[in-house]
Amino acid sequence: MEQEIKEYIGIISKAITDNRLLVFDYINRDMEYLERTVEPSWIDFRHGDWYVIGFCRVREDYRRFKLVRIKQLKQGPPFAKRELPEDQIAEVIKQSYSQRDIQVVLRFTSRIGAQLPEYFEKEKISRREDGFYLVTDTYPYEEGLLKFILSFGKECELLEPRELRTELQQYMQNMLLSYND
Repeated sequence: MEQEIKEYIGIISKAITDNRLLVFDYINRDMEYLERTVEPSWIDFRHGDWYVIGFCRVREDYRRFKLVRIKQLKQGPPFAKRELPEDQIAEVIKQSYSQRDIQVVLRFTSRIGAQLPEYFEKEKISRREDGFYLVTDTYPYEEGLLKFILSFGKECELLEPRELRTELQQYMQNMLLSYND
């Protein structure tokens, strides 16, 4: 996978320099492959993953695409570059994600409590009388949220919202089933 990411970064960088479209299959959160045609703007590295940011001609809006979810990446024909500054593009993407935001309440054990400010804003963390910590925050409703919650293992319990709790349990069952296959 690491070699593929390096190759993708090279292809994307050249497409950005040459104002060429990118065409690829993208795996969405429902594990469906959808072909995307994107006018690439820049490459970004955040939270340990590489992304290409650009105007998606399928969604007719700016989007962020995680490179590990891209398959069969190739350059397409040239395109006329849109004149929108990076900060405005970032705001468009932020607004798009905020439309899918949900408020999440997480309960953490006292064992991990001292480390929570590494992951959450201090104002979002409260310590309960029973020694547990609560974190209440708003996140984009996407697969990455489930993985983030699971990354804390047994130190964390998702309390709210209930529908996300059910989805998290289903996600864990699917992971176990695929692991056992």
